[in-house]
Amino acid sequence: MISPEWVINHRQIPSDVDEVISILVKSRAGEREDEFLHPHLSGLKSYMEIKNLDEGARLLVSHLERGHRVVLVGDYDCDGITSIAQLVWFFRDIGYGNFETIIPTREEGYGIPLRALEQHAGAPLFLAVDCGTHDVEMIGALKDSGSDVVVIDHHEVTDPSRIAPATVLINPKQPGCPSRFKDLCSSGLTLLFLIRVRQMLDGRWPYPTLDGRYQSLAALGTIADVMPLTGANRIIAKAGLERINEDRFPPIRILRDVAGLSSRTINAGSVGFYLAPRINAAGRVGDPATALSLLTATEIDDMNRAARELNRLNTARQLEESKILRRISMYLKTRRIKNRTLVIAGRGWHPGVVGIVASRVIQNFHYGPVIIGTVNDEGVVRASGRSIPGFDICRALQECDEFLIRWGGHEAAAGLTLHLDMLSEFRKKFEAFASGLPGDIFIPKLNIDLEIPRELIRDELVDHLSLFEPHGPGNPLPLFVTRNCLLENVKPFGTEERHLSLSFAGGLKGIVWRARDKGFAPALTPGVFCDVAYHLELDPYTDLPRMIVRDVKIRK
Repeated sequence: MISPEWVINHRQIPSDVDEVISILVKSRAGEREDEFLHPHLSGLKSYMEIKNLDEGARLLVSHLERGHRVVLVGDYDCDGITSIAQLVWFFRDIGYGNFETIIPTREEGYGIPLRALEQHAGAPLFLAVDCGTHDVEMIGALKDSGSDVVVIDHHEVTDPSRIAPATVLINPKQPGCPSRFKDLCSSGLTLLFLIRVRQMLDGRWPYPTLDGRYQSLAALGTIADVMPLTGANRIIAKAGLERINEDRFPPIRILRDVAGLSSRTINAGSVGFYLAPRINAAGRVGDPATALSLLTATEIDDMNRAARELNRLNTARQLEESKILRRISMYLKTRRIKNRTLVIAGRGWHPGVVGIVASRVIQNFHYGPVIIGTVNDEGVVRASGRSIPGFDICRALQECDEFLIRWGGHEAAAGLTLHLDMLSEFRKKFEAFASGLPGDIFIPKLNIDLEIPRELIRDELVDHLSLFEPHGPGNPLPLFVTRNCLLENVKPFGTEERHLSLSFAGGLKGIVWRARDKGFAPALTPGVFCDVAYHLELDPYTDLPRMIVRDVKIRK
């Protein structure tokens, strides 16, 4: 367990629930209090000023009017798959059948795959989502074959000279884009794109409603891609979660069922921990087309079959992840790692899970940028990196470009490929970049909203906190600290007793998920007084407030 430094953002201790809520609203909503507390789809109008959005919509409509074949290409993760799924439903809704879909496998790698050119050279229009910004060679080849290429993407533009020559590029991060909100992912951009396309269709086409299917899919992609849930993303996530909980979109309802969530309200956490991993599992350890087939299926039997397969793949992903994490844990226990960064590669590690493992390593073993890779028989390392706040991993990779075959991503996560004989030099250059940054970045911090007294932990507060949903980056779950709590009982539970149930004086209950992994268990013994950092929720069994404990400091 990496013990974080507590940073309390608001020092005033509130005297009542209204004061707690007022403090939280001011700290999160800023000048946009009404939009924050009451996000509505109509608010998306103010986010539509995106470079080339109109041009891309107009080009698609012109091809549709001529009956041209359209090839949809998307990344193999949840964002790419939900983007393609929206486009598929849109074409069906307007009665347009002349289209194909292509999702690369992880073996083919990120970006537009070669088979798109081999199978569809000369297709009048390619529409690439969640990829393409830097696919210089492939997009150049597609255009040379006579195709128009529209790219809808959100990945960082680290070098404007390396932007691919798409006919139309829709990416808020490209130079010259006037968008006031740069953090839309591709599924959110696709929804805005389809709003604009719908406006440009004339009376010959049926009018698509962009209903709960589209909203649910855009929310899934936005939450799965760990985008800041602020601005347009908050509007999309809020609306999409409401539609998901209405249970009107059978593919997601069936995915909920296989994930064991049929009787639970779905929130952003449910998507992030249960639904999105199953969709992503197809791209990580199987065929991403399985996930697309679920989200675009019209027959219940097909949905059930695809959902069961995604569940199986997710289990396989979890087993592979645990295997690699154990290996890395053993490696780290035998060494004293003094570097700010960690770069590890192993043979036989599945490339589809190394990114998740990197995140887990940061959480549990090494607070700093972590890159985990797998080495193939040709001596090539395919790796994924995860970062920490304040460390832009793409900037670091740009400094290390001389050692890399290719790379891409955004500030917090990236993928990269390099030759094994370059790994040592890359590791040194990557660490040198980190060494030039302020040391404070590499100290883990737990950002706590405010301290509240024990008597404010009651139903009323939990009810009011629902105003702040959905939660994610940019709008995390409110985190509180309450001091001098007397711990009366500690009870392990769950598989291998990995979790802890806590009872405090005064009847307050708490849960520590994965306590054993975090090293909590030895310090938590009945009779100690402690300061507790926690989120609040209603216990699903008692309907009483309980703490979801993030950290504990034992009082001396």
